[in-house]
Amino acid sequence: MLALDFDQLFSLEKDGYKKRYWHKVVNMVTNYGGIWIPLVVFLGLWLLEQLVFLALQVILHKRLLLGETSCSTCIRRSPRKKSCEGSNAAPRIWSSTNAYWNAACVFFEPVKIVLSQLVRVLKRVLFLYSYGRKSFTRRIVQTAIIFFALYLFLELEIFREPRSSRRMVHRVLPSICNDSQIHLPHGVTHFRDNYFETFKQLHTVEYQKILRHQNLEAGRSVVFVASCDGLGNRFMGLLSAFLFAVLANRAFFVLWEPCGSTVGAQLDDLFDTPGFDWNFVELAAQLGIDSSQLEDYPHRLIFTQYCRPCPFWRPIRDMEPIACSSYDEAFPENLIIFRATHWLGPAMQHNPYYRQFICTHFGSQPFPQLATALLTPSKRVYEIMEPYRQLIKTSRRVVGLQIRLRDSYAIDEYSEQVMWRCAESILSHWDQVASPESFLKRNGSTGLVDRWFIATDTPEAREQLRLQLGEKLISMDPPMDKGKTESAQWALAEMWLLGEADEIIISPYSSFGLFGHGRTGKAPWIVDRKGRCWRTPNSAPCDFYWFGVQRLKCFRDEWLTAEMVNNDDCFG
Repeated sequence: MLALDFDQLFSLEKDGYKKRYWHKVVNMVTNYGGIWIPLVVFLGLWLLEQLVFLALQVILHKRLLLGETSCSTCIRRSPRKKSCEGSNAAPRIWSSTNAYWNAACVFFEPVKIVLSQLVRVLKRVLFLYSYGRKSFTRRIVQTAIIFFALYLFLELEIFREPRSSRRMVHRVLPSICNDSQIHLPHGVTHFRDNYFETFKQLHTVEYQKILRHQNLEAGRSVVFVASCDGLGNRFMGLLSAFLFAVLANRAFFVLWEPCGSTVGAQLDDLFDTPGFDWNFVELAAQLGIDSSQLEDYPHRLIFTQYCRPCPFWRPIRDMEPIACSSYDEAFPENLIIFRATHWLGPAMQHNPYYRQFICTHFGSQPFPQLATALLTPSKRVYEIMEPYRQLIKTSRRVVGLQIRLRDSYAIDEYSEQVMWRCAESILSHWDQVASPESFLKRNGSTGLVDRWFIATDTPEAREQLRLQLGEKLISMDPPMDKGKTESAQWALAEMWLLGEADEIIISPYSSFGLFGHGRTGKAPWIVDRKGRCWRTPNSAPCDFYWFGVQRLKCFRDEWLTAEMVNNDDCFG
């Protein structure tokens, strides 16, 4: 299956790409933020220090502080020295203009100080610490700035955020579940057909407690609060919170509010009710409160949104109990507010208190089962998907490509070309690579054509592909205004259908592609920012904070299982 040497096929040196050396430089500098965050912090604090001391020098200047209006300095340097000093020929003229000249000197004195200090700042930026005399206090402040920037660089780039996980390359990694559990029939509907009914009953009991007492704290619940990040990030956080609620035996609610130009749809616009009442807005209406009052109640906040500048702050603190402790003991509060933008499943899977439960009810890959049980697209989303789904069903083979060309972490021109050649090689080596189950289920497929399902965020690229591929292209034309409901519904439909392709190739560090392949449990191909196309060992979506999990006190090498291989380099 992995016989294709994509490192050789798509190497930078062999490609002849004109910007290949610049591509290497950009990749090296921008990988994980490079040194830009410490550098920007350093320059920002340095300029702030210069401005603060400049302001103090102007405000506390002796002449201004004492109200002096002496013009001796101006007179000495002024080309109109004789006029300032006066003369016998015109004493009356000078006496009449002396007040104006003194006022001008008072006005231009701070301007002169500001300009001279700005020149000194520029010189200090060039010569940094070696230029001119500085007070003892300023030396202490500037030394502290330098050491803080150095600390931030070490904290972000070396200690807290390693380039990859500690992969054990010298041995075969074991599975997270034991041998007897590996062979259990854990299909994508296993959880939905079994334990999900038990959870719905538990949710109903806690839900009734809240309604009966008209108090949000009367029942044990988890409320997932959707962030203002993209739609894919919301889905990843939603399923993380749902898994936490299942493990903690709590009711599960979702506070899903539109957020500016990012997501403009309500929860009911995207999904049907999953068999239990999960919309927190409706619960709040029954309690006679506003959803914005949620955090006014006593609660415990779980905050795991990805935060590069603060890895030593709240994300680590909240990951410790999630991965290491019993949730009943670590989270005694009745109300849990859950904020997350990425998949936290690996941390929960390796928690010693819940590892056995997850292996029994989910197997080694809980993500597709959680998505299958919880998420049912709304009627409108199904209407959008249906024409394109029929094209997929009537195709011989379908290769899905998620091409991210806008926003942060967009792929460059070279990576896009690698993605296309990777897809073509998959088709030409189909028998060597794999025969997906969805492909094998098609009857009479030999007379059908191969097609490409393209999910891209650029209309220009979509039009160009339509001219090149013709009827072989399956591409949706979603509205590009993210702030509208229709746009979010089309985005969900596109994300949903991406997972139904026979082979999936995704852009690195994109929750859109991660949700697409994770929902159907298909191992994707990924084109990383080093210009390589490779297939992930399993279908688990990448956990962007797995490197943070390895910083926890309870982390053990036994956590480096085969299911965690995908997390070695989430940034691609």
